[in-house]
Amino acid sequence: MIGRLPGEDQDDVHDVPDARAHAWEDVLASLERDVEAAEAMLTGPHDAAPAATAGAGWQPPQLDGPVPDHLVARARDLLRRHAAAQAGLTRSLAQCRAELDQLRPGARGGAVRSPAYVDISA
Repeated sequence: MIGRLPGEDQDDVHDVPDARAHAWEDVLASLERDVEAAEAMLTGPHDAAPAATAGAGWQPPQLDGPVPDHLVARARDLLRRHAAAQAGLTRSLAQCRAELDQLRPGARGGAVRSPAYVDISA
């Protein structure tokens, strides 16, 4: 056979693409868990703290080659869900900031009120 060394097993040729596909599947599964955590923050109870910070210390995966053809639709759906979660979290953050601004002294248009009397009997 041309391009093969004597003694090479025929199955070894197919292991490389399968290994690449498995690596992509693992990365997509990890990214899907992160998106699910972000989606849960948007839809879950507002008094519950997230179990972990999904993006803390995130590093881009080091993968060889493009996304395998059979995973392209899954990757595109993940990208769409990520963009929707990002937009939702951005809106939620803006709403929280606006609510915090309303809680600051003087935020309601009046002057900051100070105490009118001081108790000096203590």
